Amino acid sequence: MNLFFRYIISVSLLSVTLQSQGTYEIKNFELTRCENTEDDPVTVENLTISLGNEVSPIVSGVFTTKIDLYAPIKYSTIMEKKIIWWIMMPCINNMGSCTFNDICTYGTPTNETCPAVFQDLPCRCPIKKGTYIIPPRISSIFAESLIVTGSYKGTITMSSNDTRLACYDTSFQIYST
Repeated sequence: MNLFFRYIISVSLLSVTLQSQGTYEIKNFELTRCENTEDDPVTVENLTISLGNEVSPIVSGVFTTKIDLYAPIKYSTIMEKKIIWWIMMPCINNMGSCTFNDICTYGTPTNETCPAVFQDLPCRCPIKKGTYIIPPRISSIFAESLIVTGSYKGTITMSSNDTRLACYDTSFQIYST
């Protein structure tokens, strides 16, 4: 799955850096809208994320936009990991506390066909208003990454031309099984 859609479905909440062997499990996953976001035009509902045996997350949910989305779409995450207290994670390899001034640049070029994995999902900007069902899929977000067990929390925001499109708070734990 390309970077563009990974960010659109807000799986950056899994921005972690850690051990390479073993099986992991995500527990107590929560994704809630930030305060005062009821008028935001983009929503993510029923998002589920589970880790497979190869440390690749299986992601599903519903992505809705009440407006057509055009570039630039700014996307930022602030992710923290609990050590003894909460520590902000740096942006490493586009994961952690990162800001992308235009995630549309990560989409499939307009002269190319969208990859089959996208089926009825947008793979580039503009994204037409509508509801998109994200079926359970294995993502390669952790390819060559390491996973660190522990507790995480963060805030994910999307905006365009200084207008907020969406804001979500998240928390979860990653355990080695």
